[in-house]
Amino acid sequence: PPRKSTRGNPPPPLIQDTVNCMIQESVEAAIRAERERVQNEANRAEGHNVAPVAKECTFADFMKCSPITFRGNEGAAEKKVMMTKEFCPPEEIQRMEGEL
Repeated sequence: PPRKSTRGNPPPPLIQDTVNCMIQESVEAAIRAERERVQNEANRAEGHNVAPVAKECTFADFMKCSPITFRGNEGAAEKKVMMTKEFCPPEEIQRMEGEL
């Protein structure tokens, strides 16, 4: 009797149209899966696990957090001027403008 081949028939060669179709199907499946995941996340957010609304912070609540004490009597405008002088000296800015 003739011997049977254990290899079977080789798969048909892939045609470009077949490859494009396979890619399209896998992309569509990935998009569907991502949409389902996003929808599940949205559904979960509507349930009883919704984050609580932030409560009002009073001065007493703020002081309980032990804020760093502010040393100085200047306002915001004076601090801005001081920081500009400290970190952006006019000579340095002129030098950089000259380089441009």
